[in-house]
Amino acid sequence: SLKPYVPLIKDSPLYPVVLDANDTVMSLPPIINGDRSKITLDTKHVFIECTATDLTKANIVLDTMVTMFSQYCASPYTVEPVDVIYKNADVITNSYTTPALSTRKETAKVDFVNSLIGIELEPHQMLTLCNKIQLGPASLLDANTLQVTVPPTRSDILHPVDIAEDIAIAYGYNNIVKRVPQTCTVGKEQPLNLLTDLLRDEIGRAGY
Repeated sequence: SLKPYVPLIKDSPLYPVVLDANDTVMSLPPIINGDRSKITLDTKHVFIECTATDLTKANIVLDTMVTMFSQYCASPYTVEPVDVIYKNADVITNSYTTPALSTRKETAKVDFVNSLIGIELEPHQMLTLCNKIQLGPASLLDANTLQVTVPPTRSDILHPVDIAEDIAIAYGYNNIVKRVPQTCTVGKEQPLNLLTDLLRDEIGRAGY
């Protein structure tokens, strides 16, 4: 059904269309793909196109798709880049190359990770676990600061808590010794987090 996608471009002054070098319609994103661009069992060359109303999210999805599919290429983990060119009246106004496949650095404190998980790991042990879970190369900025490399496939790593969670997974949940808490408390959402969640819902409903 095309109905869920129509509102995405209904009020847009222009509708996107993907053409090949011969001006053959390949796709009308996000409504429908063309017959010419369909994939069969004999397809050897695949053009991965990602269309979105948010460029950042589009690049995240594109990076994830490309990295996942690239392992099946004739030369594994190789992709051919594509230049995206913006034109206005035949004048190039902007251009960039995709996929970006960019990496970034994130940090977490060693004592914070140990405290959150409930374990006592040495910094060098955390480095080994980070390399095991695709957060490498990892290094130590100082005796208590762990720096990891976030690959294009891990857009979900946003906070030191995410790093701690992955280290816990690599360490093994079953290897964490169960202990009775020293204090008796009742957990609840932080007021600031509750406010941001409410704002996020309202802003999303407003169309942003």
